[in-house]
Amino acid sequence: MIILFVILLHCIGSIIGRDEISVSTSLPIKSVECPVGYSHIHGHCYKYFQNAMRYWDASKTCENNGGYLVIITDETALTDVLDFAKDAKSWWIGLHIVKNKGSGKPTINDFRWSDGTKPNYTDWTYTFPRDITRYGSCVRMLGNTGGWENRHCLRYRLPFVCESPGIVVTPTTITPTISPSDVCPSEMYYLDGGEIYSPGYPLGYASHLTCVYELVCHIGETIKLEFEDLNLSGNSTITLRHMNGEQTVVDYVIDMNTAERKFNTTVSNVMYVEFRSGPAGGSWMFRWSKQTDESITCPPSYIGHNGYCYKFDRTPLTYSMATMACMRDNAFIASIGGVQENEYVNLLGGESDALWIGLKIGDQSVWADKSDSKYRNWMEGYPKPKTYYGSCVRMNIIKNGKWQNVPCEWIQLPFVCKKQGK
Repeated sequence: MIILFVILLHCIGSIIGRDEISVSTSLPIKSVECPVGYSHIHGHCYKYFQNAMRYWDASKTCENNGGYLVIITDETALTDVLDFAKDAKSWWIGLHIVKNKGSGKPTINDFRWSDGTKPNYTDWTYTFPRDITRYGSCVRMLGNTGGWENRHCLRYRLPFVCESPGIVVTPTTITPTISPSDVCPSEMYYLDGGEIYSPGYPLGYASHLTCVYELVCHIGETIKLEFEDLNLSGNSTITLRHMNGEQTVVDYVIDMNTAERKFNTTVSNVMYVEFRSGPAGGSWMFRWSKQTDESITCPPSYIGHNGYCYKFDRTPLTYSMATMACMRDNAFIASIGGVQENEYVNLLGGESDALWIGLKIGDQSVWADKSDSKYRNWMEGYPKPKTYYGSCVRMNIIKNGKWQNVPCEWIQLPFVCKKQGK
């Protein structure tokens, strides 16, 4: 019997990563072949781009070239990348902040690499990382020292180094072995689907364990969990929850009879699967996969969600210029039909401070796409008199998606385009 959960995650960033599974393996010697244009250095594949770009444009360029912004996990990799890009004064690397703190000095737990993993090695220059508001959320590497600094993702245009996992050539088949029954997997991040097992599977797990598995998705994808084996000993639990732990999705998976469900996450692009064992002796295994909304067809760069197609554009523009940019795609700046859509557009905004939505206030407030939505999510004290504050509306990402009316042409912001799906 199969227990099936379908969890809908609205993610804040596109993360290209490496597939990891929780069983340990006995590995033969491997070799790595790099894609065309990449250089092979100490088991890694690197490609340097001299054209200066904003951080997220650089990230997209790496993705289009079969890779991701470079990940540096130790001093050897640091030296290799420093030598590889030595002609530049500084360049983007794949480290960035994943939470909207708004202000203050970030901690190491606020950062993630471009494959979603937490950094276990850093090389910050003196006094860095610094306050997010003044210095930014993305990380550059200095060519003279190899030191790192957090800088504004959209204000800086820098060269960058992409990394590709390459093609792993393995002479023999990998033979899985049973992991210890009393040890949680050392790698908690799972990015591309696969199978996840209880400690010691298929044998019984030990007592009094707490293991957390973090499932990472792309924007607009659905994560599906299928438990093919669920044999929990007494008082053992499996819980699905959001990244910050404030909201539980499923409060204990305890049997095989739960119907299909869908959930929205309003926190991040990570869903936690937390396992707590009571007495020893049980076991479980589930498969998970990622899916896009296949019920509608969207143009390139657009993501399907609930019958509509959305595209987040990080380029800061005035309201009128953003309107024209969307109209080139036969789309409009996004209208907001309710709480869930507001949360979705808020998450599409990623680490931006704010973005345009398609509402203009006046004697009769009007949505750009002529929507009749009456939903409003004003920040306390808003809307303010348009004569002094402006008639266009921005969504404040830092303030959990609350709205403010601001001048249409004095401010430049990112924006979300929206159009009907087919």
